[in-house]
Amino acid sequence: MLKPTKRKNKVLTAVVALLAAALVGSGATAAHAHDQLVVSDPAHNSVVDQSPEQLTLTFNNQILDVEGASILELRDSADKVLIDAVPKVSGTDLTQAVSDPLAEGVYRVVWRVVSSDGHPIEGSFNFGVGKVSESDLTALPKGRNLASNAITLDSQASGGDSADSSASDSADSADSSDSTKPQDVYAIGEGEDAGINAGGVLLASFGVLALAAIITVTVIWWMRQNRSNDTKN
Repeated sequence: MLKPTKRKNKVLTAVVALLAAALVGSGATAAHAHDQLVVSDPAHNSVVDQSPEQLTLTFNNQILDVEGASILELRDSADKVLIDAVPKVSGTDLTQAVSDPLAEGVYRVVWRVVSSDGHPIEGSFNFGVGKVSESDLTALPKGRNLASNAITLDSQASGGDSADSSASDSADSADSSDSTKPQDVYAIGEGEDAGINAGGVLLASFGVLALAAIITVTVIWWMRQNRSNDTKN
């Protein structure tokens, strides 16, 4: 039978291993890549013949359906907010009905959702309705965190605002100094470059502390039980 000292050493080794695993898991969660917009309807820089009945944004993972967390604004070429209602969250989709038909012209959609890892992500894209020229679209602020189905206009291609790069983290560098972006949407940070959201970090920290507390209480109880048994023996 193992001596009490050796038994305690094995227990302490197990505790250290479990805590290390918990800390590594917490770090992996914090470093996990944030979700991305994969499809928008209408697509960025696309021109539709008629006013869409709704705006649809599809992400690569389910977004959190938290009250007040999701924001979607529709703005016209003069940056006037036309729609600022609460969008509908359903799995990976964020939708907003367009109750009043849009007139011919260009429009900008600004959105924010809470990623599946608890971090807010945001972006914007542009589209046109009716007879809209390329110059009308390029006059709008560049899109941010675009979906993979974004359309690249020739006049924008030289600026590196391609569909592929926009769907990646490099899209965050596009027009970060845009003075027309709504403060209520972007007040929490400047896209994914803002880093891990403090709430997500706190949640992960509390999880690690809770796990450590459970392990500690269990080990203390186990050691007391074994100490009692050793005394009896």
